[in-house]
Parts: sequence; C-alpha cells; structure tokens
Amino acid sequence: MAILSKTKKAVKKEVAPKAVATSAVATTNTANTVPKQELFTMTPRITEKANFHAESLNSYTFVVKGNSNKKSIAHAIKTTFKVTPLKIRIVNTADKRVSNRGRISLRSGFKKAYITLKKGDKIEVA
Repeated sequence: MAILSKTKKAVKKEVAPKAVATSAVATTNTANTVPKQELFTMTPRITEKANFHAESLNSYTFVVKGNSNKKSIAHAIKTTFKVTPLKIRIVNTADKRVSNRGRISLRSGFKKAYITLKKGDKIEVA
C-alpha cells in the first residue's frame, strides 16, 4: 500500500509478516529443494515412437504438468526411479482443433519431457 506524503511521493508502508503455520507435512520451496507435490506429476507416454526411443536411444517420454521445469523433473526422476538423467528435453505441444460429428472443438495441449539416461540405466514403465 502506498501513502502519499505532502511532497506527492509514494512511500511504502511496512507490513508485518503474517505468521505461517509449520508442520511436518509442509515443505518449503528453496533453491535446493522441490515441493513434494511436484514429485508425481508425470505419467509415461506409451506410443510406438516412445517405445522405439526407449529401446534404441535409452530415452523415455513422460507427460508432465504445465508448470514443471527441468530441475523439478530431474528431481522427480531421481527420487521415483533411483536413476540420474543425463539430459532432459521439454516440448510443449500446441492445442489442436478436432472435429467430432460436425462440431469443431479444441483438444488441449500438454507438455512432454524426453529423459535420456546413461547406457546401463533403465526405467520400467509398463
């Protein structure tokens, strides 16, 4: 909030911080930690192309939440599957217009993550 003084300049009013309840379940989002709600926001994308990439390139495809970034995805892979990813690529797929019984509707887009692992590591998705 701003209060105008006699010189017509805005002065910031200091507000006391509100008390935040802390519990064992609540997690803080700092530079080194990722909140627990971000851990299980990925589902494997099982298609012919994804299967080919998993077999030949050791690269796995997951559908992730729209607000996920590479750090949160890497942290989720490390904690869930106990492997360390070498490379993570993220692709945003666009919305697509589809026709159903003569009516045009919109199929929403999603975010995919391609996770490349080193040669000996594997993820069981099936």
